[in-house]
Amino acid sequence: MLTDKKTYLPCTIFSRAKKGDGLAAAETDEWKHFIKQGLPVSPIDRIGVYGNTLAVSTHGKKHFTKVFSLESGNCLLKYKNATITKPYIFLSRSHFLLSTDMDWRQVEIRDIGDGKYLYTLEFPYGLHCFCFSHDGRRMLTVSAINLFREWDLKSGQCLNEYRLKNYPTPVTHIDILPDDMRFLTLSTDSDTVICHDLKTGGGLGAFRGQTKMIYYFKLFPDGQSFAIRGIENKIEIIHIKTGESEKRFDCKDHHSNTMYVSKDARSLISFMKNGENILVWDTNKETFKPFSSRHVTTPYLCRFINEKTLFISDEHAKHKLVFIDIATDTLLGTLHNFEQHYLWETTADQTCAEVLFWSDNIDETIDVVAESPLPPPSSALPDRDYYKRKSYIFDHLDQQAVMARIQNKKTECQFHRKHYPEIKNDATQRLESDLCSKLLSMPGGGTKEAL
Repeated sequence: MLTDKKTYLPCTIFSRAKKGDGLAAAETDEWKHFIKQGLPVSPIDRIGVYGNTLAVSTHGKKHFTKVFSLESGNCLLKYKNATITKPYIFLSRSHFLLSTDMDWRQVEIRDIGDGKYLYTLEFPYGLHCFCFSHDGRRMLTVSAINLFREWDLKSGQCLNEYRLKNYPTPVTHIDILPDDMRFLTLSTDSDTVICHDLKTGGGLGAFRGQTKMIYYFKLFPDGQSFAIRGIENKIEIIHIKTGESEKRFDCKDHHSNTMYVSKDARSLISFMKNGENILVWDTNKETFKPFSSRHVTTPYLCRFINEKTLFISDEHAKHKLVFIDIATDTLLGTLHNFEQHYLWETTADQTCAEVLFWSDNIDETIDVVAESPLPPPSSALPDRDYYKRKSYIFDHLDQQAVMARIQNKKTECQFHRKHYPEIKNDATQRLESDLCSKLLSMPGGGTKEAL
């Protein structure tokens, strides 16, 4: 029986092809996707994160640095590391990317916005520590001989320079307070954190806790307090205005040499730089719990991206970063870093019943296959599998939902999935039109038998 061609609008035909209407045994197909075998991976050696920007540096045959937006998932910048092969990388608020070599004698500055290389700073005696101003436009550095310098990041010009006095040992840590007029320093084997005036370098005060020897400190985002950890393996929080010790946490046998504080200052994470001994602290309840994710065999790198989410890399799969909900150890998604491309992939749970993905080149990164118990009929649509694969891809290639899921924004992810059919991209529409023209050109000219 003839069927009216008006019913064969592109979206109608595409929907019927997906559901298997007219394609014998199509409803028995189970379509799945896999990462393509033999795809060259690019192990991640260093990471830097600020706000919604993530930078990774890779090693192997090709040394690249990539900068990703955690909002869109897009790669904002990719360049080959020419003079610095295994850089430590850092991001400033105003979109400057800083790379240092392993002996900290060279610092390379780039503009993330256009990827332009700006200049290289030389530190003959070695750079011991640095920090960015809160507007991200300036950088404070202290060399191995305690020479302090203030730099304009855009021009590379030195704005201020003086020697930090009364330090018997090299300064190892520096951080600037929110007013951008004062900064804190800590020197080797010291029990004191000192506050300095930015213009003159003069001492404005000293902070001492109960710790006899401080290894490092971390300023809280609001600039009201900072945390220290010392030889007793305890973390102490000191209020800057009063100089008093507010809280003190015993790390017991969990040693660490790195700390990060969430944006809301409610959580603090401490761990070894190799990713071991991860402790997640509730700074309000003054409690902590060792964090050991079932999704990572041997932690390698670890950072917060927001107060609810951290990402970890695995020693045995360094080309991947897994994003995890801190409270529940839920795997939110994964960034797969390949030599030429990248792939974001989420997991399926109550928030989103489907596995979703996003890539800069989906055809080069995944394979879509069908597991059907029945052979395809002889009257099936030519290249039926091609369209079924494309259908699967366009149903799961949801950029906005993927990145909302990665950032642990469950409500936003659900919203995007709910409205996804309304905002299908141009590629989907072109595929539907292509399928329509092929069907109408087959023998039978749009009849049911043509399917």
